Amino acid sequence: MTIYEKILCFVSFLSEENKKRLVECVDSPFFNTHENLSEWVKGLLIFEDKLKGEEPWEEAYFWEVIFPNQEFSIHRKYRLYRKVVVLLEDFLVTTQALDSFFYRKKTLINYYMEHQCHELAQEEIGQYEAKLRKVAVHDTFYLDAAIEIEGLKVTQSWQFEQRGKFPTALFSPLIKALDNYYYAYRLQLCAHLQYIEGMQLSKDNIYYIQHTLSQIEQNITIWVFPHVQAYYYLVKMFQTSTDFSQKIIAVISKHEQEFPLTELTSIYARLRGFYTFEAQKGDKDALSTIYNLYKTSIEKGWVYDQHGYIIPNVFLNFLQYSIYFYQNPDFLPQLIEEYSSKIAPTAQESCLLIAEAIAAFVGKNYELVLYNVRTAKMLDVMISLKVRRLEMKTYFEMGDIDSLTNSVNTFRVFIQRCENLQKHIVQANRNFASEVYHLLNAAHIGTAISKKAEIRLKKMDFLVEYWWLKEKWKC
Repeated sequence: MTIYEKILCFVSFLSEENKKRLVECVDSPFFNTHENLSEWVKGLLIFEDKLKGEEPWEEAYFWEVIFPNQEFSIHRKYRLYRKVVVLLEDFLVTTQALDSFFYRKKTLINYYMEHQCHELAQEEIGQYEAKLRKVAVHDTFYLDAAIEIEGLKVTQSWQFEQRGKFPTALFSPLIKALDNYYYAYRLQLCAHLQYIEGMQLSKDNIYYIQHTLSQIEQNITIWVFPHVQAYYYLVKMFQTSTDFSQKIIAVISKHEQEFPLTELTSIYARLRGFYTFEAQKGDKDALSTIYNLYKTSIEKGWVYDQHGYIIPNVFLNFLQYSIYFYQNPDFLPQLIEEYSSKIAPTAQESCLLIAEAIAAFVGKNYELVLYNVRTAKMLDVMISLKVRRLEMKTYFEMGDIDSLTNSVNTFRVFIQRCENLQKHIVQANRNFASEVYHLLNAAHIGTAISKKAEIRLKKMDFLVEYWWLKEKWKC
Protein backbone atom coordinates (compact mmCIF):
# COMPACT_ATOMS: atom_id res chain seq x y z
CA MET A 1 0.00 0.00 0.00
CA THR A 2 1.40 3.39 -1.00
CA ILE A 3 1.38 6.33 1.41
CA TYR A 4 -1.34 7.96 -0.75
CA GLU A 5 -3.51 4.81 -0.55
CA LYS A 6 -2.93 4.69 3.22
CA ILE A 7 -4.33 8.22 3.56
CA LEU A 8 -7.40 7.37 1.45
CA CYS A 9 -7.98 4.24 3.53
CA PHE A 10 -7.73 6.19 6.78
CA VAL A 11 -10.31 8.77 5.68
CA SER A 12 -12.71 6.11 4.34
CA PHE A 13 -13.50 4.74 7.81
CA LEU A 14 -14.04 8.12 9.46
CA SER A 15 -17.62 8.90 10.48
CA GLU A 16 -19.26 12.09 9.22
CA GLU A 17 -18.89 13.57 12.69
CA ASN A 18 -15.17 12.81 12.79
CA LYS A 19 -14.70 14.28 9.32
CA LYS A 20 -16.05 17.57 10.67
CA ARG A 21 -13.71 17.28 13.63
CA LEU A 22 -10.81 16.63 11.26
CA VAL A 23 -11.49 19.94 9.48
CA GLU A 24 -11.35 21.70 12.87
CA CYS A 25 -8.12 19.85 13.57
CA VAL A 26 -6.34 20.98 10.37
CA ASP A 27 -7.48 24.56 11.03
CA SER A 28 -5.95 24.48 14.52
CA PRO A 29 -2.39 25.87 14.78
CA PHE A 30 -1.82 23.43 17.63
CA PHE A 31 -1.99 20.52 15.16
CA ASN A 32 -1.10 22.17 11.87
CA THR A 33 0.91 25.19 10.73
CA HIS A 34 1.19 24.16 7.07
CA GLU A 35 -1.29 25.94 4.77
CA ASN A 36 -0.93 23.49 1.88
CA LEU A 37 -1.62 20.59 4.23
CA SER A 38 -4.89 22.20 5.35
CA GLU A 39 -6.04 22.75 1.74
CA TRP A 40 -5.06 19.23 0.70
CA VAL A 41 -6.90 17.50 3.57
CA LYS A 42 -10.04 19.62 3.05
CA GLY A 43 -9.90 18.80 -0.65
CA LEU A 44 -9.57 15.14 0.20
CA LEU A 45 -12.76 15.27 2.27
CA ILE A 46 -14.67 17.28 -0.37
CA PHE A 47 -13.71 15.03 -3.30
CA GLU A 48 -13.57 11.73 -1.39
CA ASP A 49 -16.23 10.12 -3.59
CA LYS A 50 -14.29 11.10 -6.72
CA LEU A 51 -11.14 9.40 -5.43
CA LYS A 52 -12.72 5.96 -5.11
CA GLY A 53 -15.33 3.97 -6.97
CA GLU A 54 -15.34 2.41 -10.42
CA GLU A 55 -13.49 5.29 -12.15
CA PRO A 56 -11.49 7.13 -9.46
CA TRP A 57 -9.58 10.28 -10.16
CA GLU A 58 -5.91 9.88 -10.85
CA GLU A 59 -3.63 11.07 -8.06
CA ALA A 60 -2.02 13.69 -10.33
CA TYR A 61 -5.42 15.06 -11.42
CA PHE A 62 -6.48 15.44 -7.79
CA TRP A 63 -3.40 17.59 -7.13
CA GLU A 64 -4.29 19.79 -10.11
CA VAL A 65 -7.81 20.31 -8.75
CA ILE A 66 -6.59 21.25 -5.27
CA PHE A 67 -3.63 23.37 -6.37
CA PRO A 68 -4.38 24.76 -9.86
CA ASN A 69 -1.52 26.52 -11.61
CA GLN A 70 0.96 25.19 -9.04
CA GLU A 71 3.65 22.62 -9.59
CA PHE A 72 4.81 20.20 -6.91
CA SER A 73 7.85 18.01 -7.28
CA ILE A 74 7.57 14.37 -6.25
CA HIS A 75 9.68 15.14 -3.18
CA ARG A 76 7.40 18.03 -2.09
CA LYS A 77 4.36 15.78 -2.54
CA TYR A 78 5.81 13.05 -0.37
CA ARG A 79 6.88 15.52 2.30
CA LEU A 80 3.29 16.71 2.42
CA TYR A 81 1.99 13.12 2.48
CA ARG A 82 4.18 12.31 5.49
CA LYS A 83 2.87 15.39 7.31
CA VAL A 84 -0.71 14.37 6.47
CA VAL A 85 -0.10 10.88 7.91
CA VAL A 86 1.33 12.34 11.13
CA LEU A 87 -1.63 14.72 11.40
CA LEU A 88 -4.16 11.94 10.84
CA GLU A 89 -2.46 9.70 13.40
CA ASP A 90 -2.39 12.55 15.95
CA PHE A 91 -6.06 13.18 15.20
CA LEU A 92 -6.92 9.50 15.74
CA VAL A 93 -5.08 9.28 19.07
CA THR A 94 -6.56 12.58 20.29
CA THR A 95 -10.15 11.68 19.39
CA GLN A 96 -9.76 8.26 21.00
CA ALA A 97 -8.58 9.96 24.19
CA LEU A 98 -11.41 12.50 24.07
CA ASP A 99 -14.06 9.87 23.37
CA SER A 100 -12.87 7.26 25.88
CA PHE A 101 -13.81 8.13 29.46
CA PHE A 102 -11.53 5.45 30.93
CA TYR A 103 -8.54 6.38 28.77
CA ARG A 104 -8.82 10.02 29.86
CA LYS A 105 -9.25 9.16 33.54
CA LYS A 106 -6.34 6.71 33.48
CA THR A 107 -4.10 9.37 31.92
CA LEU A 108 -5.14 11.93 34.54
CA ILE A 109 -4.65 9.49 37.44
CA ASN A 110 -1.16 8.59 36.24
CA TYR A 111 -0.32 12.28 35.76
CA TYR A 112 -1.54 13.26 39.24
CA MET A 113 0.28 10.35 40.90
CA GLU A 114 3.47 11.18 39.03
CA HIS A 115 3.27 14.76 40.32
CA GLN A 116 2.33 13.76 43.88
CA CYS A 117 -1.23 15.18 43.65
CA HIS A 118 -2.75 12.60 46.01
CA GLU A 119 -6.20 14.13 46.48
CA LEU A 120 -6.74 14.77 42.78
CA ALA A 121 -5.66 11.21 41.91
CA GLN A 122 -8.03 9.80 44.54
CA GLU A 123 -10.89 11.88 43.15
CA GLU A 124 -10.28 10.58 39.61
CA ILE A 125 -10.07 6.99 40.87
CA GLY A 126 -13.47 7.42 42.49
CA GLN A 127 -14.99 8.70 39.25
CA TYR A 128 -13.36 5.85 37.28
CA GLU A 129 -14.79 3.20 39.64
CA ALA A 130 -18.25 4.76 39.67
CA LYS A 131 -18.39 4.76 35.87
CA LEU A 132 -17.07 1.21 35.65
CA ARG A 133 -19.84 -0.08 37.95
CA LYS A 134 -22.41 1.27 35.49
CA VAL A 135 -20.95 -0.55 32.47
CA ALA A 136 -23.42 -3.25 31.45
CA VAL A 137 -21.36 -5.13 28.85
CA HIS A 138 -18.52 -7.04 30.53
CA ASP A 139 -16.29 -7.66 27.52
CA THR A 140 -12.49 -7.83 27.44
CA PHE A 141 -12.39 -4.01 27.29
CA TYR A 142 -14.31 -3.93 30.58
CA LEU A 143 -11.98 -6.53 32.10
CA ASP A 144 -8.95 -4.56 30.99
CA ALA A 145 -10.42 -1.39 32.52
CA ALA A 146 -11.04 -3.31 35.78
CA ILE A 147 -7.39 -4.42 35.89
CA GLU A 148 -6.24 -0.86 35.24
CA ILE A 149 -8.21 0.64 38.13
CA GLU A 150 -7.26 -2.08 40.61
CA GLY A 151 -3.60 -1.66 39.67
CA LEU A 152 -3.85 2.13 39.99
CA LYS A 153 -5.47 1.78 43.41
CA VAL A 154 -2.62 -0.45 44.58
CA THR A 155 -0.03 2.04 43.28
CA GLN A 156 -1.88 5.00 44.77
CA SER A 157 -2.18 3.34 48.16
CA TRP A 158 1.41 2.11 48.12
CA GLN A 159 2.86 5.53 47.28
CA PHE A 160 0.67 7.87 49.29
CA GLU A 161 -1.29 6.05 51.99
CA GLN A 162 0.94 3.22 53.18
CA ARG A 163 4.23 5.04 52.53
CA GLY A 164 6.01 2.05 51.07
CA LYS A 165 4.06 -0.73 52.81
CA PHE A 166 2.34 -3.07 50.37
CA PRO A 167 -1.47 -2.63 50.54
CA THR A 168 -2.43 -6.28 51.08
CA ALA A 169 -6.16 -5.47 51.34
CA LEU A 170 -6.12 -4.25 47.72
CA PHE A 171 -4.07 -7.18 46.47
CA SER A 172 -6.98 -9.66 46.30
CA PRO A 173 -9.25 -7.51 44.03
CA LEU A 174 -6.31 -6.94 41.66
CA ILE A 175 -5.56 -10.68 41.41
CA LYS A 176 -9.25 -11.38 40.84
CA ALA A 177 -9.41 -8.78 38.05
CA LEU A 178 -6.28 -10.27 36.45
CA ASP A 179 -7.70 -13.80 36.68
CA ASN A 180 -11.02 -12.76 35.16
CA TYR A 181 -9.30 -11.13 32.20
CA TYR A 182 -6.74 -13.91 31.76
CA TYR A 183 -9.12 -16.86 31.86
CA ALA A 184 -11.96 -15.21 29.93
CA TYR A 185 -9.58 -14.21 27.13
CA ARG A 186 -7.76 -17.54 27.21
CA LEU A 187 -11.03 -19.48 26.93
CA GLN A 188 -12.06 -17.32 23.97
CA LEU A 189 -8.77 -18.22 22.28
CA CYS A 190 -9.42 -21.92 22.97
CA ALA A 191 -12.90 -21.66 21.45
CA HIS A 192 -11.41 -19.88 18.44
CA LEU A 193 -8.81 -22.64 18.00
CA GLN A 194 -11.54 -25.25 18.06
CA TYR A 195 -13.49 -23.32 15.43
CA ILE A 196 -10.50 -22.81 13.12
CA GLU A 197 -9.06 -26.33 13.38
CA GLY A 198 -12.28 -28.23 14.04
CA MET A 199 -11.72 -31.85 15.00
CA GLN A 200 -8.14 -31.78 13.68
CA LEU A 201 -6.48 -29.92 16.55
CA SER A 202 -2.70 -30.17 16.77
CA LYS A 203 -1.17 -31.90 19.80
CA ASP A 204 0.11 -28.59 21.16
CA ASN A 205 -3.34 -27.01 20.94
CA ILE A 206 -5.02 -30.03 22.52
CA TYR A 207 -2.63 -29.72 25.47
CA TYR A 208 -3.19 -25.95 25.64
CA ILE A 209 -6.97 -26.41 25.80
CA GLN A 210 -6.83 -29.26 28.34
CA HIS A 211 -4.44 -27.28 30.55
CA THR A 212 -6.74 -24.23 30.42
CA LEU A 213 -9.80 -26.26 31.43
CA SER A 214 -7.85 -27.94 34.24
CA GLN A 215 -6.69 -24.59 35.64
CA ILE A 216 -10.23 -23.25 35.70
CA GLU A 217 -11.57 -26.37 37.39
CA GLN A 218 -9.01 -25.86 40.15
CA ASN A 219 -9.75 -22.15 40.63
CA ILE A 220 -13.32 -21.80 41.91
CA THR A 221 -12.89 -18.10 42.69
CA ILE A 222 -13.21 -17.16 39.02
CA TRP A 223 -16.29 -19.32 38.47
CA VAL A 224 -18.60 -16.44 39.44
CA PHE A 225 -17.70 -14.61 36.23
CA PRO A 226 -20.38 -15.33 33.52
CA HIS A 227 -17.93 -15.14 30.58
CA VAL A 228 -15.73 -17.79 32.18
CA GLN A 229 -18.75 -20.06 32.76
CA ALA A 230 -20.12 -19.71 29.21
CA TYR A 231 -16.79 -20.19 27.44
CA TYR A 232 -15.72 -22.97 29.79
CA TYR A 233 -18.82 -24.99 28.92
CA LEU A 234 -18.43 -24.14 25.22
CA VAL A 235 -14.80 -25.31 25.07
CA LYS A 236 -15.57 -28.37 27.24
CA MET A 237 -18.47 -29.20 24.94
CA PHE A 238 -16.24 -29.54 21.88
CA GLN A 239 -13.40 -31.11 23.85
CA THR A 240 -15.49 -33.94 25.33
CA SER A 241 -18.45 -34.09 22.86
CA THR A 242 -20.73 -33.57 25.87
CA ASP A 243 -23.84 -31.44 25.41
CA PHE A 244 -23.53 -28.40 27.71
CA SER A 245 -25.75 -26.21 25.54
CA GLN A 246 -28.48 -25.78 28.16
CA LYS A 247 -25.91 -24.62 30.72
CA ILE A 248 -24.51 -22.11 28.21
CA ILE A 249 -27.97 -20.83 27.28
CA ALA A 250 -28.88 -20.53 30.98
CA VAL A 251 -25.77 -18.40 31.68
CA ILE A 252 -26.49 -16.15 28.68
CA SER A 253 -30.19 -15.82 29.56
CA LYS A 254 -29.28 -14.66 33.07
CA HIS A 255 -26.41 -12.34 32.07
CA GLU A 256 -27.24 -11.44 28.47
CA GLN A 257 -26.63 -7.71 28.98
CA GLU A 258 -23.06 -8.40 30.14
CA PHE A 259 -22.08 -10.10 26.87
CA PRO A 260 -21.10 -7.96 23.87
CA LEU A 261 -23.04 -8.64 20.67
CA THR A 262 -20.00 -10.12 18.92
CA GLU A 263 -19.59 -12.75 21.66
CA LEU A 264 -23.29 -13.70 21.64
CA THR A 265 -23.09 -14.12 17.87
CA SER A 266 -19.92 -16.20 18.18
CA ILE A 267 -21.17 -18.45 21.01
CA TYR A 268 -24.41 -19.30 19.20
CA ALA A 269 -22.50 -19.94 15.96
CA ARG A 270 -20.30 -22.44 17.85
CA LEU A 271 -23.38 -24.10 19.34
CA ARG A 272 -24.82 -24.53 15.86
CA GLY A 273 -21.48 -25.97 14.77
CA PHE A 274 -21.57 -28.53 17.57
CA TYR A 275 -25.05 -29.71 16.61
CA THR A 276 -24.03 -29.85 12.97
CA PHE A 277 -21.43 -32.45 13.97
CA GLU A 278 -24.10 -34.28 16.00
CA ALA A 279 -26.49 -34.32 13.03
CA GLN A 280 -23.74 -35.76 10.88
CA LYS A 281 -23.38 -38.62 13.36
CA GLY A 282 -27.04 -39.52 12.77
CA ASP A 283 -28.83 -37.42 15.40
CA LYS A 284 -31.76 -36.06 13.41
CA ASP A 285 -33.11 -34.17 16.45
CA ALA A 286 -30.01 -31.98 16.19
CA LEU A 287 -31.46 -30.45 13.01
CA SER A 288 -34.40 -29.01 14.94
CA THR A 289 -32.02 -27.72 17.60
CA ILE A 290 -29.98 -25.91 14.94
CA TYR A 291 -33.20 -24.36 13.61
CA ASN A 292 -34.10 -23.09 17.10
CA LEU A 293 -30.59 -21.67 17.61
CA TYR A 294 -30.87 -19.79 14.31
CA LYS A 295 -34.35 -18.56 15.24
CA THR A 296 -33.15 -17.25 18.61
CA SER A 297 -30.14 -15.54 17.01
CA ILE A 298 -32.36 -13.82 14.45
CA GLU A 299 -35.03 -12.75 16.97
CA LYS A 300 -32.38 -11.40 19.35
CA GLY A 301 -30.62 -9.50 16.56
CA TRP A 302 -27.33 -11.36 16.94
CA VAL A 303 -26.87 -12.14 13.22
CA TYR A 304 -27.32 -8.72 11.69
CA ASP A 305 -24.67 -6.60 9.99
CA GLN A 306 -23.61 -3.11 11.06
CA HIS A 307 -26.45 -1.57 9.04
CA GLY A 308 -29.13 -3.68 10.73
CA TYR A 309 -29.67 -6.23 7.96
CA ILE A 310 -29.66 -9.99 8.42
CA ILE A 311 -26.52 -11.68 7.06
CA PRO A 312 -27.61 -13.39 3.78
CA ASN A 313 -25.88 -16.73 4.44
CA VAL A 314 -27.45 -16.90 7.91
CA PHE A 315 -30.90 -16.37 6.41
CA LEU A 316 -30.35 -19.10 3.80
CA ASN A 317 -29.08 -21.53 6.44
CA PHE A 318 -32.10 -20.72 8.61
CA LEU A 319 -34.35 -21.45 5.63
CA GLN A 320 -32.72 -24.84 5.02
CA TYR A 321 -33.00 -25.94 8.64
CA SER A 322 -36.63 -24.74 8.69
CA ILE A 323 -37.36 -27.49 6.17
CA TYR A 324 -36.17 -30.14 8.63
CA PHE A 325 -38.06 -28.47 11.48
CA TYR A 326 -41.48 -28.07 9.82
CA GLN A 327 -41.30 -31.16 7.60
CA ASN A 328 -43.58 -29.29 5.18
CA PRO A 329 -42.45 -27.18 2.19
CA ASP A 330 -45.71 -25.20 2.07
CA PHE A 331 -44.53 -22.75 4.75
CA LEU A 332 -41.39 -21.68 2.81
CA PRO A 333 -42.94 -18.89 0.67
CA GLN A 334 -44.42 -17.33 3.82
CA LEU A 335 -41.08 -17.53 5.64
CA ILE A 336 -39.24 -15.97 2.68
CA GLU A 337 -41.76 -13.12 2.50
CA GLU A 338 -41.53 -12.55 6.28
CA TYR A 339 -37.75 -12.05 6.25
CA SER A 340 -37.25 -10.47 2.80
CA SER A 341 -37.42 -6.90 4.19
CA LYS A 342 -34.62 -7.71 6.66
CA ILE A 343 -32.11 -8.40 3.86
CA ALA A 344 -29.91 -5.53 2.63
CA PRO A 345 -31.30 -3.95 -0.59
CA THR A 346 -28.01 -4.64 -2.42
CA ALA A 347 -28.23 -8.37 -1.60
CA GLN A 348 -32.00 -8.79 -1.56
CA GLU A 349 -32.62 -9.82 -5.18
CA SER A 350 -29.93 -12.51 -5.29
CA CYS A 351 -30.67 -13.76 -1.78
CA LEU A 352 -34.38 -14.16 -2.55
CA LEU A 353 -33.61 -15.92 -5.85
CA ILE A 354 -31.49 -18.46 -3.96
CA ALA A 355 -34.14 -18.79 -1.24
CA GLU A 356 -36.78 -19.49 -3.90
CA ALA A 357 -34.41 -22.02 -5.48
CA ILE A 358 -34.16 -23.85 -2.14
CA ALA A 359 -37.97 -23.89 -1.88
CA ALA A 360 -38.25 -25.01 -5.51
CA PHE A 361 -35.86 -27.91 -4.87
CA VAL A 362 -38.03 -29.14 -1.99
CA GLY A 363 -41.05 -28.81 -4.29
CA LYS A 364 -39.17 -30.71 -7.06
CA ASN A 365 -39.45 -27.78 -9.46
CA TYR A 366 -35.93 -28.39 -10.78
CA GLU A 367 -36.13 -26.11 -13.83
CA LEU A 368 -36.86 -23.15 -11.54
CA VAL A 369 -33.95 -24.14 -9.30
CA LEU A 370 -31.51 -24.05 -12.21
CA TYR A 371 -32.92 -20.78 -13.56
CA ASN A 372 -32.61 -19.04 -10.18
CA VAL A 373 -29.09 -20.24 -9.35
CA ARG A 374 -27.89 -19.14 -12.79
CA THR A 375 -29.53 -15.72 -12.41
CA ALA A 376 -28.48 -14.94 -8.83
CA LYS A 377 -25.20 -13.19 -8.04
CA MET A 378 -22.93 -14.99 -5.60
CA LEU A 379 -22.75 -12.71 -2.55
CA ASP A 380 -19.86 -14.51 -0.85
CA VAL A 381 -17.87 -17.76 -0.92
CA MET A 382 -20.13 -19.62 1.52
CA ILE A 383 -23.23 -18.80 -0.52
CA SER A 384 -21.41 -19.80 -3.70
CA LEU A 385 -20.59 -23.19 -2.16
CA LYS A 386 -24.21 -23.61 -1.08
CA VAL A 387 -25.56 -22.75 -4.54
CA ARG A 388 -23.11 -25.04 -6.33
CA ARG A 389 -24.12 -27.93 -4.05
CA LEU A 390 -27.79 -27.18 -4.75
CA GLU A 391 -27.05 -27.24 -8.47
CA MET A 392 -25.34 -30.65 -8.19
CA LYS A 393 -28.22 -32.10 -6.17
CA THR A 394 -30.66 -30.80 -8.77
CA TYR A 395 -28.78 -32.39 -11.68
CA PHE A 396 -28.70 -35.67 -9.74
CA GLU A 397 -32.47 -35.58 -9.10
CA MET A 398 -33.06 -34.81 -12.79
CA GLY A 399 -30.78 -37.66 -13.87
CA ASP A 400 -28.69 -35.25 -15.98
CA ILE A 401 -25.40 -37.17 -15.72
CA ASP A 402 -23.37 -35.02 -18.13
CA SER A 403 -24.28 -31.76 -16.40
CA LEU A 404 -23.71 -33.34 -13.00
CA THR A 405 -20.26 -34.63 -14.00
CA ASN A 406 -19.27 -31.18 -15.24
CA SER A 407 -20.71 -29.55 -12.10
CA VAL A 408 -18.75 -31.88 -9.79
CA ASN A 409 -15.50 -31.13 -11.63
CA THR A 410 -15.96 -27.35 -11.55
CA PHE A 411 -16.95 -27.58 -7.88
CA ARG A 412 -13.69 -29.36 -7.05
CA VAL A 413 -11.70 -26.67 -8.87
CA PHE A 414 -13.62 -23.95 -7.04
CA ILE A 415 -12.87 -25.55 -3.64
CA GLN A 416 -9.20 -25.76 -4.55
CA ARG A 417 -9.17 -21.99 -5.03
CA CYS A 418 -10.84 -21.24 -1.68
CA GLU A 419 -7.55 -20.69 0.12
CA ASN A 420 -8.88 -18.51 2.95
CA LEU A 421 -11.62 -20.86 4.15
CA GLN A 422 -11.24 -22.85 7.37
CA LYS A 423 -9.82 -26.33 6.79
CA HIS A 424 -12.91 -28.14 8.05
CA ILE A 425 -15.20 -26.23 5.63
CA VAL A 426 -12.96 -27.09 2.70
CA GLN A 427 -12.78 -30.76 3.76
CA ALA A 428 -16.54 -30.99 4.29
CA ASN A 429 -17.20 -29.76 0.74
CA ARG A 430 -14.51 -31.98 -0.73
CA ASN A 431 -16.11 -34.98 0.95
CA PHE A 432 -19.49 -34.01 -0.46
CA ALA A 433 -18.04 -33.79 -3.98
CA SER A 434 -16.42 -37.23 -3.54
CA GLU A 435 -19.70 -38.76 -2.40
CA VAL A 436 -21.58 -37.30 -5.36
CA TYR A 437 -18.87 -38.75 -7.61
CA HIS A 438 -19.37 -42.18 -5.95
CA LEU A 439 -23.12 -41.88 -6.56
CA LEU A 440 -22.44 -41.12 -10.21
CA ASN A 441 -20.48 -44.34 -10.58
CA ALA A 442 -22.90 -46.56 -8.63
CA ALA A 443 -24.85 -48.47 -11.27
CA HIS A 444 -27.11 -50.06 -8.67
CA ILE A 445 -27.37 -49.24 -4.96
CA GLY A 446 -28.05 -52.49 -3.17
CA THR A 447 -27.92 -53.36 0.53
CA ALA A 448 -24.17 -54.06 0.57
CA ILE A 449 -23.27 -50.79 -1.19
CA SER A 450 -25.69 -48.91 1.06
CA LYS A 451 -24.04 -50.33 4.20
CA LYS A 452 -20.56 -49.41 2.98
CA ALA A 453 -21.74 -45.87 2.21
CA GLU A 454 -23.28 -45.52 5.68
CA ILE A 455 -20.03 -46.57 7.35
CA ARG A 456 -18.04 -44.22 5.13
CA LEU A 457 -20.33 -41.24 5.85
CA LYS A 458 -20.15 -41.77 9.62
CA LYS A 459 -16.37 -42.00 9.56
CA MET A 460 -16.01 -38.57 7.99
CA ASP A 461 -15.13 -35.83 10.46
CA PHE A 462 -16.52 -33.15 8.15
CA LEU A 463 -19.34 -33.42 5.64
CA VAL A 464 -22.10 -31.18 4.28
CA GLU A 465 -25.49 -32.32 2.96
CA TYR A 466 -25.23 -35.44 5.15
CA TRP A 467 -28.97 -36.23 5.21
CA TRP A 468 -29.42 -35.80 1.47
CA LEU A 469 -26.48 -38.13 0.81
CA LYS A 470 -27.85 -40.62 3.34
CA GLU A 471 -31.17 -40.63 1.50
CA LYS A 472 -29.52 -41.10 -1.91
CA TRP A 473 -27.41 -43.97 -0.60
CA LYS A 474 -30.58 -45.49 0.94
CA CYS A 475 -28.85 -45.98 4.26
